[in-house]
Amino acid sequence: MTPPAAPAPQAAAASAAPASAPAIAQATPGMTNAWHTLTPRQQNILYPLRPEWNKLSDLNRSKWLKIAERYPKLKKDQQQRLQERMRDWVALTPQQRRIARENYQISKQLSAEKKAEAWQDYQQLSDEQKRKLAAASRATKPSTAVSALPSGSGLVKDVRPPHRPASQIDIDELLHSE
Repeated sequence: MTPPAAPAPQAAAASAAPASAPAIAQATPGMTNAWHTLTPRQQNILYPLRPEWNKLSDLNRSKWLKIAERYPKLKKDQQQRLQERMRDWVALTPQQRRIARENYQISKQLSAEKKAEAWQDYQQLSDEQKRKLAAASRATKPSTAVSALPSGSGLVKDVRPPHRPASQIDIDELLHSE
């Protein structure tokens, strides 16, 4: 069963806390920051994470609370993207999350030129080649023993949640296709 849709973050954020109270409670090291202890504003912003919130480590909860602090300052399109990313993250399996974290760490080490080169190479592919690349990426299952090449140059593919359209090619797929 799908949880009820959360109210619009901007509407709830504006009226969630009295003027004298802080709008977003600070993450406190050592506190559990369980879902029921969050302010209504925090719960609204972080609503996509609700099913997993109490399973997150204190460190991860603190990180998300800091993101929630910055949320009102984001542009509307950035807020929407963040909400989408949270929904996508919750939809991933634990293994897909682990792979996504590893891919992120590897991609941080790649130069901007290397990323741009991979994107340019991808853009030059025909539509048929792009479809084949996407299909091959979906069909390839990553090894459970090693998720990146020992050299640190390769990325594991297919960490998209099941509901994301296959037509959306992730940069990870582009970089790995070399």
